[in-house]
Amino acid sequence: MAQTKSEIKKIVIRYLQNLRAIGVPIEKAYLFGSQAQAKANAESDIDLAIVSPLFEKMSLWDRAGYMGKAAWDIPYPIDALGYSPSQVRKVADGTLLSHILKNGIEITQ
Repeated sequence: MAQTKSEIKKIVIRYLQNLRAIGVPIEKAYLFGSQAQAKANAESDIDLAIVSPLFEKMSLWDRAGYMGKAAWDIPYPIDALGYSPSQVRKVADGTLLSHILKNGIEITQ
């Protein structure tokens, strides 16, 4: 399922639009993993980290629910993680989030 860089960006923008449409305000969004490192292959998904104030007091399970709902019409596998702004401010070195913040590509639209 390898896609071009512009196709991946279109898919990500559509996903972010879907998140906003279901009430998730997006402070920041990051593409990470193989797509961000230009190492994607036919089996690669799109890894995203979404930072939203809505996630501040929300369980991981509830965050995952929003992420799944936003992917309903996306014909490509997306693995999205939700983080709150306070998690970003307090990020510890060596965590997945710190890796995303250092190496991920911030998505703007």
